[in-house]
Amino acid sequence: MAHLIRSINYNNSKDAGILQACLSKWFRNPKDLNLAAPKIRFPFKFTQWKSYYLEISSTKSFVIEDKGWIVGHISLRYLPANNRAHIFHLIISPESRGSGLGKLLIARAESEARLMNCADITLFVAQTNDTAINLYENLGYKKQKQMRGNSYRMLKSLEK
Repeated sequence: MAHLIRSINYNNSKDAGILQACLSKWFRNPKDLNLAAPKIRFPFKFTQWKSYYLEISSTKSFVIEDKGWIVGHISLRYLPANNRAHIFHLIISPESRGSGLGKLLIARAESEARLMNCADITLFVAQTNDTAINLYENLGYKKQKQMRGNSYRMLKSLEK
């Protein structure tokens, strides 16, 4: 069965309720929250998450569904000054990890960035997150530099 990827809006009360339920479940472990959002303290609070990360209007978020259940999430922010898009909050539910859903969400984010005519796409990843680093490198992302907070900035050119 094909997975459904759809846009979701944190400012829509129905979507926000669904996201709050999913994220609260996925972030029961402090390590998972730290890898996805190192600036948010455990225990996870949806209102803090929303106000900290999603108040910028240039953010688009997507979820992936399996049999009607949300099993993953990704957000993308447009940075017009750099003609770049930035991926953040790639999250796959613990029971669905390793099944290729992250690749599908990244492909959707890259497609969206191409529609915005972005030349590049970036993301940050914790230096200790070897699984994510391997995924990103396999998809063509290159480490650019080490950032404060023990993370790498990775970049992929979207130009043909």
